[in-house]
Amino acid sequence: MKQHSEKITMDLGGSATLGKTPWNDSTEKVLGKATDKLRKERVDLFVKTLGLGPDDIVLDLGSEDGSYLGQYYPYPENIVLADIFEEPMKRGVLKYGLKGYQLIPIDGPLPFEDQSFDAVWCNSAIEHVTVPRSELRSISSAEFKRRAEKHQKVFAKEIARVGKRYFVQTPYLHFVLEAHSWLPLVHYFSHVTRYRLSKWTKRFWVKQWSADFMAYSKRRFKAHFPTATGLLDEKVAGMTKSIIAYKK
Repeated sequence: MKQHSEKITMDLGGSATLGKTPWNDSTEKVLGKATDKLRKERVDLFVKTLGLGPDDIVLDLGSEDGSYLGQYYPYPENIVLADIFEEPMKRGVLKYGLKGYQLIPIDGPLPFEDQSFDAVWCNSAIEHVTVPRSELRSISSAEFKRRAEKHQKVFAKEIARVGKRYFVQTPYLHFVLEAHSWLPLVHYFSHVTRYRLSKWTKRFWVKQWSADFMAYSKRRFKAHFPTATGLLDEKVAGMTKSIIAYKK
């Protein structure tokens, strides 16, 4: 396998580590069902935009159990999961009949050869490629931003390296409602303020969230994906909610 000296810090494991209470789980399940239509539309857009067919092997990167793509992709038997936690991937492969999975390191390059996959699907994951959650409490806002920028840039390069095509979605920085917390304008706060808010709201808010993310503007997203064919907007009420960098 080709060796790469650049490192990535990934903490893509989602809510499993956040210590949810049962009522939070129930609330998120109900709200999650309401978004099923939107999820299917995004997967359909992925297939149509990249022109995917029954012979294309797809890397689903950073999605835990692969449920988002696994439920709606027309060829689930061609999906390979890649994440930092093994157990959710095992469950996803069995539940959705996926091709397989690959455990990836928290710190290091993706363990795949160049152009290994016909397409890479990376959905709401790259904004979490910042610093390990164990460091969130102690790191300064300036250091968080510096390291997050470095790690996200390298991660984007790895996506472009291992996939002949890619489709990378992330919440948009300037949408009024922050996607992870469901609170307005949280993405504009400094890391330290955001971390304190995430701890405080855990006691009563319907959405459990971690302050491990750094959202993208369109300019920064384009800079991280210079090989992209284009940038798509996903809109809600006429406002851009998320952005997608894709390469045909």
